[in-house]
Amino acid sequence: MEYFQRQKLVDERASAWAEAVELLTVAANEGRAMSTEENEKHERLCAQVDSIDKTIKSAERHAAIDQRHAEIDAENAERRAFTTGTSIEQARDEVRDYEEAFTTYAVRGREALTAEQRQALEARLAEQRAQGVLTGAGGGYAAPAGFWSKITETMLFYGGMMEVGVETITTNTGNPLSWPTNDDTSNTGSWVGENADTGTSTDASFGARTLSAHILTSGVHKVSLSYLQDVDPVAAEGFLTRALGRRNGRALNTALTTGSGVGRPCGIINGLSTGKTTSSATAITYAELIDLEHSVDRDYRTNARYMMHDLILAYMRKIVDSNGMPVYQVSYRVGEPDSINGRPLVVNNDMDSTVATTKKTVAFGDFRSSYVYRTVSGGQVMRLTERYAEYGQVGFVTFSRHDGLTQDSSAVKLLVQA
Repeated sequence: MEYFQRQKLVDERASAWAEAVELLTVAANEGRAMSTEENEKHERLCAQVDSIDKTIKSAERHAAIDQRHAEIDAENAERRAFTTGTSIEQARDEVRDYEEAFTTYAVRGREALTAEQRQALEARLAEQRAQGVLTGAGGGYAAPAGFWSKITETMLFYGGMMEVGVETITTNTGNPLSWPTNDDTSNTGSWVGENADTGTSTDASFGARTLSAHILTSGVHKVSLSYLQDVDPVAAEGFLTRALGRRNGRALNTALTTGSGVGRPCGIINGLSTGKTTSSATAITYAELIDLEHSVDRDYRTNARYMMHDLILAYMRKIVDSNGMPVYQVSYRVGEPDSINGRPLVVNNDMDSTVATTKKTVAFGDFRSSYVYRTVSGGQVMRLTERYAEYGQVGFVTFSRHDGLTQDSSAVKLLVQA
């Protein structure tokens, strides 16, 4: 979808929301709740906003993924040219040849490989085994950097934790990594006289936790053998990287949001403290959102944003401020996020979805300062040829390694229902 087509949809969405806003403000200014008829119209307009929003976000997601996939191919060629000392043209050819070999294996199977392609894949597999990382037992070859990067980039577009902007580090191995945690917002400098002692020092409240490398698998994704036989290998590569990336992205986002930390990342929600408790178990007010914002130190509010479930966002659309204006505002430009109280908003459907007792309905703050996500570069894609042969299907499964933890719990705070 072209930019101007997306902008037209953005304008239609803004127009529908303006009608919904008028219904809210009229009722608020008259000191009453919306009538049944007004409420029904408001719901229809919000549904229209949601429908257009899904179309826009789907188009933007696919456009962004396509762009990143193209950039990945160029980056991998440049990286190989640098490490091997070859020309960019030769490096581009070598990267393309290996990726074509892997794509042929993934789509057509081992029997379709040429002798040169088989040799290239086996050499890379032997290198991976020597490094002691995930092995190819059971029919897996090392996914080339381009193929795996396309899966990884697709993962990042599914779920709110990557969108909200957490700190991300990539390591070449999965060895345990000691990671500092810190909250220094309560400490300040001090004034001293000339030649005077600086006085008692105040240490930053540092701690240390360990980032591991937990194994994430996509589970088996079954694909019709007829499809793989008929489709162009390049098109099949795009289909597979998207399908496997979506699966991994959804599982990863759940763990980074609410994971227990046992055999998977420790989710950000489990590492945060309460910034504001609502007075009602079944309601959220404008004043409570303001209190939540100011429970976060102003040092972190510069880059702060909101994160919540889509159903909580639906609730937010009916909240008005002290002037009778909705706290929620749609964006008017392609690529700009919606906002609450002028702060960017990210939807994360792995958060609590109901306004009910003890639910952690809203998170607010600087997520990059609060949370660190660790991923191990590379991964493995396995093709399961025989297992589903009687059904006319081929199975694909991926393995990758990740972890995450809260590094500064004061940077983001939670709104918790009473």
